[in-house]
Amino acid sequence: MMEILLLLFVLILVHRYPSFRVDGRSMEPNFHHLERVVARRMTADASIERFEVVILRLDGGRHLIKRIIGLPGETVAYQDHQLCIDGCPFTEPFSHGITMDFGPVQLDQDEYFVLGDNRPASLDSRTYGPFHRKDMIAKNVRKSLWKM
Repeated sequence: MMEILLLLFVLILVHRYPSFRVDGRSMEPNFHHLERVVARRMTADASIERFEVVILRLDGGRHLIKRIIGLPGETVAYQDHQLCIDGCPFTEPFSHGITMDFGPVQLDQDEYFVLGDNRPASLDSRTYGPFHRKDMIAKNVRKSLWKM
């Protein structure tokens, strides 16, 4: 009986907190190439915060790990290597490398703008365009304690 309960607990835990492998250097120095991370599976009522790290699903089943920069309805731009949201400058202590100027990008009501922390090495919303909530599969990304 105890084995069944333990197995059930592990199955629920793995479903709720799936693991992912970081592919590429776009999130360095915070997450590294081939590093294993765990994240909490998104629920329909989950809030999404600015600067939170999320796992996104691309067409073809590939996953991206990126940071939320712009929220629905906002205007995102880089001017003189400075993040500006709705015209207001924001500090990003986690970003690495110089971000080339772009924008402004006006987000619709279900669009999010995401960037990698290592901007020169990142394919993100500057390449793919804004993402929708349905593209986000997990949040609360953390480094895994297990080497899977």
